[in-house]
Amino acid sequence: MNSFRPHVFLRIIIMFLPCMFLSSCEIETLSNGDLDGLWHLMKVEDLANGEKTDTSQGRIFWGVAARLINIRDIDQGGTEGLFGYYMRFDHSNGQLVLTEAFANHWHEDKGEDGGDIPLTDFTPLEHFGIYSIPQTFRVETLTGQQLVIVSDRCRMRFKKQ
Repeated sequence: MNSFRPHVFLRIIIMFLPCMFLSSCEIETLSNGDLDGLWHLMKVEDLANGEKTDTSQGRIFWGVAARLINIRDIDQGGTEGLFGYYMRFDHSNGQLVLTEAFANHWHEDKGEDGGDIPLTDFTPLEHFGIYSIPQTFRVETLTGQQLVIVSDRCRMRFKKQ
């Protein structure tokens, strides 16, 4: 007599499931420690004149994951179809170096203006405290809740969301 016993089948699956995960393709995970996460820009200090701008009521965010930073001003919105900017970066030896910049036009199937478009004019990034690429920041403070970075022109204070 052929009787199907679901509990036996379930036990077999549970027994082999870890083996499948362990033998599947190796997935590289990147961790930036406390730098990973969503950061809200709270204050910008102009180092030339000492002027401090409170940005805490605005919605400028830097989202850090793997080797990319997504930078957006949700209040400004930008150009139609533009969803902020992506930065490739290196974080080591107490520095955060933005190495490449791309305009995020969502997915490449949105037409010829879709996809991540490399920036050659960095003027739109000045709104975010970025004046050139590569841009080097000294990491003054980095904890699970606070980030302070300093360039040759400004000091920016962030709070983790």
